[in-house]
Amino acid sequence: MHIYQKKDEAVLLAAFVLSMIFMFGGAFTVSAQTDESAAETEETTGSGENMNASETAGEIRARMQERREEMKAEREERQEERRAKLEEKRRERIEAYLERVEQKFMNAIERLKNLADRIDGHIDGFPGDTTEAESLLSEARTLIGVAEEKVETAISEAKTALMSDTPKESFEIVKELLRSAHESIKEARRALVESVKSLKANKEEGDTDSDE
Repeated sequence: MHIYQKKDEAVLLAAFVLSMIFMFGGAFTVSAQTDESAAETEETTGSGENMNASETAGEIRARMQERREEMKAEREERQEERRAKLEEKRRERIEAYLERVEQKFMNAIERLKNLADRIDGHIDGFPGDTTEAESLLSEARTLIGVAEEKVETAISEAKTALMSDTPKESFEIVKELLRSAHESIKEARRALVESVKSLKANKEEGDTDSDE
């Protein structure tokens, strides 16, 4: 009985071991297959993710490039606006300066005109010889007119030069015109002074003749 019992126990033990081997062996096989499938799936998924990541990186680079171009365009636009504003302010300053220069010249010319009118008034009632004084006065009036014309031309040229592609060359012409106008004003003043001197000299001569 004990022998059969031992045989039965051995058979049961063997059956138990075989069943355990079968169960765990199958589990290991399934686990291995599952791991292999998981690995394949992971590799496939990983490859897909890498592809998506690559595409996303490409899109990001494209967006970044597009943004850089937009920022560059915006920066250039701001710089252009800044240059335009500076150019406008520079033009306004030059125009204001030209107005002051024109006013200065015109004030000098107006004073000479007033002086010429006063001398002319003295000549009208002058008892002595006024030939030289009248000649000098006429010369002065001509020079005053020339100076006035040159100033007007210079200012007109200067305003045109502001919009020119070669303002430096244009302003050289303006500079020369103003210099010439200044010389005409000086010559006109000299002629007026000489005209007054001529009247005084003739008056003194007349007074001397009267005394005699």
